[in-house]
Amino acid sequence: MILATVAATLAIVVQDQAVLRAAPSRTAQQQASLWQGESLEVRGQRMDYLQVYDHRIERGGYVRASEVRVAGLAAGDAPGLLAVLRFLRDTPGQESLGIAYAAAYLKAAPAPAIDAEPFSALGEMEIGRAHV
Repeated sequence: MILATVAATLAIVVQDQAVLRAAPSRTAQQQASLWQGESLEVRGQRMDYLQVYDHRIERGGYVRASEVRVAGLAAGDAPGLLAVLRFLRDTPGQESLGIAYAAAYLKAAPAPAIDAEPFSALGEMEIGRAHV
């Protein structure tokens, strides 16, 4: 049961230059630099690190739990994800993070519950990101 929960969980990077490491230690080899708004698949936890997989660079590793926010992808998580999306939509400079939350919401929400709001927010944040 725990494995199913972990498999349906994202870690959204909340600060630029978060480090993906080879092991759960601040002295472990750096695999990559991560940027705000990147989404990582959570595969486990060791100490204060999350074991993650980054599909963009096709590499696994560990990231400090304090550098990400964990987002569940179950239907019950959708209202909370939408609330964060609404907040970020109206927060200048947080467009990349908002886009990641929009994507997480669209994965979590049941199809009948999805209306135009997340798509409108995506458009607003993309325009805001273009002006930065």
